[in-house]
Amino acid sequence: MIERLRERWRPTPVSRVDFLGVGAPRCGTTWAYKTLREHPEIHFPWRGEGHFWDSEYTGLDPEAEKAAYLAHFERPARPDQKWGDITPAYSRLPVDVVRRVHECAPEARVFFSMRSPLEQYWSGTRRRYMLEHPEPVSEKLEELMLKQLSKTKVRREGLFMTTIRIWRHVYGEEAVMVYLLDDVAADPVGVVERLCEHVGVSSAKAASLVPASRTNQAPEAPMPDRARDLGREVFHREVAELSGLLDRDLVSLWLGDR
Repeated sequence: MIERLRERWRPTPVSRVDFLGVGAPRCGTTWAYKTLREHPEIHFPWRGEGHFWDSEYTGLDPEAEKAAYLAHFERPARPDQKWGDITPAYSRLPVDVVRRVHECAPEARVFFSMRSPLEQYWSGTRRRYMLEHPEPVSEKLEELMLKQLSKTKVRREGLFMTTIRIWRHVYGEEAVMVYLLDDVAADPVGVVERLCEHVGVSSAKAASLVPASRTNQAPEAPMPDRARDLGREVFHREVAELSGLLDRDLVSLWLGDR
C-alpha cells in the first residue's frame, strides 16, 4: 500500500497544459482560481497567476520558450489531474503570442470571463483609490474615473471583442468558453459545472467547490452618474457587438439604468 501511494504521488514531468483561463482583469478570475483549485482532479503549478506569456520569458526561440513554460508544470501531481494556468493578463496578448501559446498547449481548453467594461473600470478605479484612502471622497473618485474613461487607451483595452476573436481564431470557437461575472452572481454552481465540463473534469460536486464569500472584491461605492453616462457612451458600440457575438442582450444588462 505504501509503495503504491508513493508511486501515485511521485513527481512526474508534464508535457501538456490542459486549460487556460485568460481573463479578463477584475472579472472574477480569482474566483475561478480559488474554486477550481479545490477540485481534486485539477492542479495549478502557481499560487495564483502564472504571468509567463506577458513576461520577459517570451521571445526566446520556440523550443526554448516551450521548455521554459512547461518547466513550470514539472511539479508533484497525480497523473489523472488536469493542469491549468489562469492569468487575466493573457486577455491582452496579441495574436502572434497567442499562436505561440497554442504551439506549447495545442489541446488546451480556454475560458474567458468578463463583465460590463464600465463596471470593470469602476472596480479597478475604486480599488486603487480606496486602498490608499480608507475614507472615500466621492468627488476625487469621480474625477479619477472620468479621467480614466476619457483616455484613448480605455477605448481599446477596456473592451473584450478582440480577446474573444483572437483566442477563438487560434484555438477554435468550440475550445473557448465565455461566461459573465453576472452569471457567477446569479448561479455560481451552474458556472462551476460548466467550467468543470469544459476543462474535462467531473462536475458532480460543483456545489462544494464554490467559495463561501466573494474574492478579491473592490471596496463598495456607488458609481457617480457622470461617470456612468460617459461610460455608456464609451462602451456602447463594443457592448452591442458583444451582444451579437454571444446572442445575449448585454446592452440592457450592462448599460441600462440601474
